[in-house]
Amino acid sequence: MRLLAYTILIFGFVWICFLQFEIRPITRSVLMSQANRIPKKESYTREDILTAIHDTAVDMADRVPSVPSGGLIMLGGALVLDLGVRRKRVSQ
Repeated sequence: MRLLAYTILIFGFVWICFLQFEIRPITRSVLMSQANRIPKKESYTREDILTAIHDTAVDMADRVPSVPSGGLIMLGGALVLDLGVRRKRVSQ
């Protein structure tokens, strides 16, 4: 039971670390795609700039992986570990 709990905890930690390595390429691809969407003009209005910022933020929010899933995996491992410790105390 203890080995399973530590394995789940380590898996959750590795999951979160892996997601952090994914963010940089995702950011680069979003910036490249958004740069191609900006109209080429001499000057920009406030609405053009706000639209570009909004579109970039929405695109990033859609593509960034979910970190809470790794946290929930780690929480599950901690709960299994706690359950094992409590059973050990009760049986003594």
